[in-house]
Amino acid sequence: MMDKNIDGVSHISSFYICEVTNSFFNDVVSGQFFISQINNLSFNPAPAGFFYGANMAVETYNWHSQLGAGAVEYSQTIRSAQFGDGYEQVAENGINSTAIQVPMKHVGVDTEVNTVRDFLLAHTVKAFIITPPGEEKGLYRVVADSVRKNQISSKFAELTFTIKRAYGVYA
Repeated sequence: MMDKNIDGVSHISSFYICEVTNSFFNDVVSGQFFISQINNLSFNPAPAGFFYGANMAVETYNWHSQLGAGAVEYSQTIRSAQFGDGYEQVAENGINSTAIQVPMKHVGVDTEVNTVRDFLLAHTVKAFIITPPGEEKGLYRVVADSVRKNQISSKFAELTFTIKRAYGVYA
């Protein structure tokens, strides 16, 4: 179902499908540059939440946390085939073959720690955006059963948890 047709571009929800016109095709065939045609296109994004609804936006972890106890773990999945003569073929298993797990720690006032805890418990299945210390910004999920709260005093608490890199649109 098409919404609009502006300057040769059919706007379908959040996707853009360029219609190839005869002049566009002739420019490509004759070897002429068609940058001017591309510059004339205007792209208007679809309304937010078209596929997942307005309440399904990816949330961002905004609290200052640090690396927890333990090392950052990188585990790679590979495929291998070994032959009788000792020869072995090895290849990565897909485009996201390296999994990353990061132990994290958050220390703060009890009310803030409870807010962080609630956020983390809501994101064991749903991915969120975070930049872990020493790692790249990306989509991560909380590893199930990894959230632990330690009451330091009557006002302060420590929260430990592990996050794992998530892959996909909303992972």
